[in-house]
Amino acid sequence: MRLQMCKALAYYVFLLAASCECYDNRLVDLLKSKNVTKVVLGGLKTGQSLLAAAELLADEGLLLYIARECVADDKIDRGEAVLQHVLPFLADVFHFEDFRTQLAHEIMIDMFVEFKTVKRAG
Repeated sequence: MRLQMCKALAYYVFLLAASCECYDNRLVDLLKSKNVTKVVLGGLKTGQSLLAAAELLADEGLLLYIARECVADDKIDRGEAVLQHVLPFLADVFHFEDFRTQLAHEIMIDMFVEFKTVKRAG
């Protein structure tokens, strides 16, 4: 599996699932070494690469988010079936506007928790 890191923000990382050539824990180890706890997945082949990446990352305890408009499959029925019936067991699947709202709220909450838990001088 080849995953390209597109953008990192706080504890979130945005990944594009490109292909499922090999499975090992290098990606998971990298994400955990950077204290990443939440991953936003997007890409092609919803029923293959995206599903495989979601299974790998969910098995490692990472929280996953998927915006429906940011994924595709060459077989529309298969992609829709995976989005409706399989991926919701592994990830939070949103329409893009709901995804933007949810992500903004979660980032704000994460920043609040970090602010409250930081040690203060004195």
